[in-house]
Amino acid sequence: MKLKKLEILGFKSFLDKAAIHFPPGISAVVGPNGCGKSNIIDALRWVMGEQSVKTLRGKSMEDIIFAGASGKPPLNMAEVALTLVNDNGSVPAELRDYAEIMITRRLYRSGESGYFLNKRPCRLKDIHNLFLGSGLGAKSFAVIQQGNIGAITDAGPDERRHFIEEAAGVTRFKQRRIETARKIEATRQNLYRVMDIVGEIKRQMASLKRQARKAELYKTYQERTRTFDIFIGLHYYDQYSAELTESTTRLQELKDADLNHVSEIKKLDAAVEDIKLQRWQKNQEIAEQKSRKHELQRTLDKTENELQHTRGEIKRLDEEISALQSACDDLEAKNARMVAEIGESENQRQELEQAIQTVRQEIEQERSASRDVAERMNTLKTALETHRSRLTDLVGQEARYRNIHQAAQNNRESLQRRLKKTDEEAALAARTLSNARGAETRSQAHLVEKQEALRVLERQIGDVRQQLETKSRKLSEQIKLGQTLDLDRNKLRSRYTTLKKMEDNFEWYRDGVRAIMQHIPPEERAQQGIRGLIADVITPDPGYEVAVEAALGESLQYVLVDEQQHAHQAIAYLQEASSGRSGFVPVNAFRPMAKTADELPPPESCLLNHVRVSDAYQPIAEALFRHVAVADDLASATARFNRNGVFQTIVTRKGEVVTCQGAFVGGGGDASAGILAQKQEIRELASQIQDLDGRITGARQIQDALESEVRTLETDLQVLLTEKHQTVQDEIDAQKKCYRAAEDLKAAQRHHEIVQLEQDRLQGEESEIGQEIERYHEVLNETAGEIEQTQHQVAATSTELASVTRQMETFQQKEMDIRLRLTALQAKMENNTNSLRRLKEFQTDGAQRFENLNREIQSKRERSANAARQILKFEEELARTYRELEQLTQVLDSNESLYQTIDRQLQESDETIARIQTHREQNNEKLRLLEVDVSQRQMKREHIASRLNERYHGDIEMFRTELKSKLDEDFSATMEEAESELERCRQKLAQINDVNMGAITEYEQYKTRHDFLCEQQDDLNQAVEDLQTVIRKINTVTQERFLATLEQVNEKLGEVFPKLFEGGTAQLVLANPNDPLESGVEFMVHPPGKKVTRMSLLSGGEKALSAIAFIFSIFLIKPTAFCLLDEIDAPLDEANVFRFNELLKIIGAKSQIIMITHNKKSMEFADTLFGITMEKKGISKVVSVNLEREAA
Repeated sequence: MKLKKLEILGFKSFLDKAAIHFPPGISAVVGPNGCGKSNIIDALRWVMGEQSVKTLRGKSMEDIIFAGASGKPPLNMAEVALTLVNDNGSVPAELRDYAEIMITRRLYRSGESGYFLNKRPCRLKDIHNLFLGSGLGAKSFAVIQQGNIGAITDAGPDERRHFIEEAAGVTRFKQRRIETARKIEATRQNLYRVMDIVGEIKRQMASLKRQARKAELYKTYQERTRTFDIFIGLHYYDQYSAELTESTTRLQELKDADLNHVSEIKKLDAAVEDIKLQRWQKNQEIAEQKSRKHELQRTLDKTENELQHTRGEIKRLDEEISALQSACDDLEAKNARMVAEIGESENQRQELEQAIQTVRQEIEQERSASRDVAERMNTLKTALETHRSRLTDLVGQEARYRNIHQAAQNNRESLQRRLKKTDEEAALAARTLSNARGAETRSQAHLVEKQEALRVLERQIGDVRQQLETKSRKLSEQIKLGQTLDLDRNKLRSRYTTLKKMEDNFEWYRDGVRAIMQHIPPEERAQQGIRGLIADVITPDPGYEVAVEAALGESLQYVLVDEQQHAHQAIAYLQEASSGRSGFVPVNAFRPMAKTADELPPPESCLLNHVRVSDAYQPIAEALFRHVAVADDLASATARFNRNGVFQTIVTRKGEVVTCQGAFVGGGGDASAGILAQKQEIRELASQIQDLDGRITGARQIQDALESEVRTLETDLQVLLTEKHQTVQDEIDAQKKCYRAAEDLKAAQRHHEIVQLEQDRLQGEESEIGQEIERYHEVLNETAGEIEQTQHQVAATSTELASVTRQMETFQQKEMDIRLRLTALQAKMENNTNSLRRLKEFQTDGAQRFENLNREIQSKRERSANAARQILKFEEELARTYRELEQLTQVLDSNESLYQTIDRQLQESDETIARIQTHREQNNEKLRLLEVDVSQRQMKREHIASRLNERYHGDIEMFRTELKSKLDEDFSATMEEAESELERCRQKLAQINDVNMGAITEYEQYKTRHDFLCEQQDDLNQAVEDLQTVIRKINTVTQERFLATLEQVNEKLGEVFPKLFEGGTAQLVLANPNDPLESGVEFMVHPPGKKVTRMSLLSGGEKALSAIAFIFSIFLIKPTAFCLLDEIDAPLDEANVFRFNELLKIIGAKSQIIMITHNKKSMEFADTLFGITMEKKGISKVVSVNLEREAA
């Protein structure tokens, strides 16, 4: 197969659809870095089935879809199609008729993908099969990716073997061998299952064969039992029918008498109803009259209360009128006084207006007199300001000198303070020096303390670590214990699940039971009347399972149904489906055997005491077990049977049975044995699992406690380690403090020396400042004399100004006093105006209030008159109501007397009805007794019919006809003889225990199935042998081809390697010659002049040349249809590139080579060039040039 065309759409950097037609010979793909050349190789690998995203240079498969570039949106699909030319017929048989084969792979961004062969959907396996054995494929030696040429020499022996297998064409055989091995394993599993089924069928066939022999004998006695049972049942049926006819006649007579009684009672009931109606009417009339009387009484009470209230209202109104009249008189007196006060206020206002005018004239006179004094005062103020200005200048000059003097004085004081401070600093430096020495001593002591604490912590850490190791060891042991318990629980659960599954599938039961229970889903069983199985509702005490199974026998597998018709339906289904037989127990119609108390076993030895059953099924349990006694062993059972002599069955705890007739049953278990034991095992397993759950929970609690203790110890250890770390840090800090204390001591000594030098310098400055202070003291004395003279001038002028000022103040004080008088008068005037306004307002309010009081007095007088009229009306209404109440009382007494008379009539009628009812009840009691008797006889007759129908499936008339045909005409057996014969047949049947009537049919079915499975088993054994033969042939062919190819590759390698290296040797050697089928291949390389012990010691160029020699050696003996090379000449120098191209030209004569390269020499050797460009950033395009055609 050769490459014809590659079509790319949306793959990596190829946005638009690009098609590359590959010609024969050598084709080179060229272009700048990053333009998408290697994407061509990636596309070829991907379409040939490559699954590794890493090999395709991505992180997820979605990375191969065009992600958008240069304004182009991303695509949602990538598709690559490769067209191959089928020129050598090496493809699989189904594709050999095609001249061209098209492989297509498609991937959507949503994750969906698809493979296509000739545009038809296919599997990835079909793609791989296409290239198997041809030396091609995604992981073939014919495809070498960028940077992987050197990795071939570093590859492992197994990877290198893969290349040889591809060249030998055995990969297809190897794949077939793997598939054949899988088929062998699957066939063996099927064989194991068939062998298990055959063994199970053999075991069941052995049991069925024994049961089939019992079936014939059982069938004979069963038929005779049926005949006598029907004979006896028909006899008692006819007897009960005659008794029923007689009882029915008597029953009709009693019913007629009851009808007469009922008629009389109805007549009396009608009369009683009339009397009751009269009594009810009279009672209603009395009730209405009593209600009217009560209403009148309530009206009287209400009227009297209103009358009393109205009288009180009149009294209250009279009192309020008197109070309001008194208030009017007081208000009239207050208004008169207010008029007098208003007149006085108006006179006072006129006097105040005259006084204010007089005060204003006085103020104007005082202002005229004070103007001359003011002019003299201004002149004196000007002179005073001049003298004060001169004084200010002198004082300022004095202040400057004084400031200089004071500054000098301050400097001297400052120097004194500084001297004092320096003395203090000297003392402080001395104390600091002493403290530094003490601090150094304390730091040394603290360091020793921390070192001791560190040693204590190390001892504690050692103790905690020892405790932690102990607890960790205990925790490990506890974990192992928990795992052991968990393993035991898993084993028990596995056994429990298996048994539970068998129980759910009814594998312990007969085919008929299994067919019924599996045919009806569990959720529909209740609707169809199926309650379950006898084995499901009975729970024997531990140790009594075998005894209960022996006592029940086949009954253990009976199905519980609600009614008889449900049993009919189930049996009909079994007959239609031919699914075997089963017994059915109608819960509502199941009856125990009639036995007297003497015939039953004592309660202490009754098997029923060792069986637990729910209350709903207690009657069934009593019917099954009340007549069964239990003994410790067979000897005790035999002794009990010989001793009691009554009709009862005795079973032992081992399962031996002594029937009521004296037959002995025992031996090994049969097909039905073990059901209750299996159920008991399920219960015990559930209990053990629950116990193990508790133990596991306890173990986990202990484990949690140990884990908590371990965590606590780890925490304590971590705390101690942290404390140790902190102590170490404190020790380091203490060492630092010691160092700092030493440094502080040195600094204190230096500071003490500096302070002493400062003291000497300050003492010199103090002497210079003293001289400056004396000079400025003389200048200050001269300035003080001039200031004193100016101060005398200022004082004289100030004295004169003070005299004039006092005169001015006198005038101003008089004016102020006059103004104060004016203000006081104005205030009085304003108060008078306000008082006059308030008095007039009070006068207006008083007049209005007086008018309101008069209106209120008039209103209350009118209300008092209305109340008096209302009193008269209430008195008249009271008199009328009293008269009506007296009349109503008389009528009520008369009606109550009449009611008592009607009540006595009703009592007499009730007594008569009670007497008749007593006679009727006596008659009905007889009727009920007779009905019970009839019902019992009907039930007995129906019981006989239903028993016969249940046992033999037919009606009475059918049984009569059947009996006439079976019995001779001269048959004249008495009932005692018939019952004795029936009992004898039943005893014979009882002696034949656990009979399976369908055993013969089941045996034939099992035998047929057994023969079929044996044939299948032989076929499977032959298939395994055939497959193993195929594997041996495949191994032989594979080994021969592999070794032959390995030898041929070694020969070619011996020729190619010296050409590339100009000397040296190389050889392929099996890593394990004893196992040539699986052994890897080692690549032994010896370049000229070098002794290489490891492949990793080769240079990059040497690794590339070695890999090229290896690959080209394979090509020379197994040339593939095409070869893909991605920049494998990159590590080679110019001379080696030439040799490489020469070999490439030899290979290109037989193979189609697609090569990606940047080397110009390699481009010159190529027949066709494909250029990959990026006109737009991120979007690749293809340009091709055929050099041979261009040269022509």
